[in-house]
Amino acid sequence: MGAEDFNDRHAYHSKVNGFSDDEALPGEYEVILKRLFSMYCRQIFWSLIQNDDVEAIFEQIWDQTPSSKEEPSNSEDDKQMMSSLRAFCNFIKVIGNECFITNNKKYIESFRSFLKKVVQTCCKKDSKYKSLLTIMIKEAFIESYHEYFGELVGDSSEFNKHIYDYFQSESKAEQLMNPIILNEILTLVFQHDVSIIFADLVDIVSLYAAVSIYFSGDNDLKNKVFEQIIRILELARKSYLDKSLDHQVSLQQINEIINLKIF
Repeated sequence: MGAEDFNDRHAYHSKVNGFSDDEALPGEYEVILKRLFSMYCRQIFWSLIQNDDVEAIFEQIWDQTPSSKEEPSNSEDDKQMMSSLRAFCNFIKVIGNECFITNNKKYIESFRSFLKKVVQTCCKKDSKYKSLLTIMIKEAFIESYHEYFGELVGDSSEFNKHIYDYFQSESKAEQLMNPIILNEILTLVFQHDVSIIFADLVDIVSLYAAVSIYFSGDNDLKNKVFEQIIRILELARKSYLDKSLDHQVSLQQINEIINLKIF
């Protein structure tokens, strides 16, 4: 019997209390307790930071001054900074997944408000924390989905599984960003700094469209995905045609998107 993980503390308690005396499952028992402990720590941290000033939180967590560049240098401080940003990105993925999977309206609203402050802080002019958005989109979405696509579409895949079933597992939420969270992030980035999207335009459009197909049973998500894609493509078209705009889309990107044939 393999170790399980859950998104709800009551499920953890049920699992722990469900072990009978004759079950020789000390390893799984330990895993469940560790995950329960992690969940409580995450919830405590979340309760402490969600209403605070995000930039002040960032400065408290990372007291060294990070590079303002999206691509950090190879110094030990920058490496430590990027490791911390990745850890915070993972926190966002898991806490956001808990919000949407449990469908707690108050919880979702709090997460959206906090995420908005995070993106606004990262998109400020000369922000020291812009790399966090690059990690969220390029690493947590693009690179992760490229890495695990085989599992999603292979012979023994989760293909066509309902998104709420697939992301019930905490390990899945750590492995892949829930597309619902991605939609929230892209909406905010679109409003504040579209250059982040244009930097990986083709990958975002192709993977985002694919994700909406891989998970069944959520027409609302599919609608939001394609509305978002249309919005991105329209802005890309305007950017390509209007050379006076700051953020430019290349002809190569336009041709690659046309060749995707997603519509």
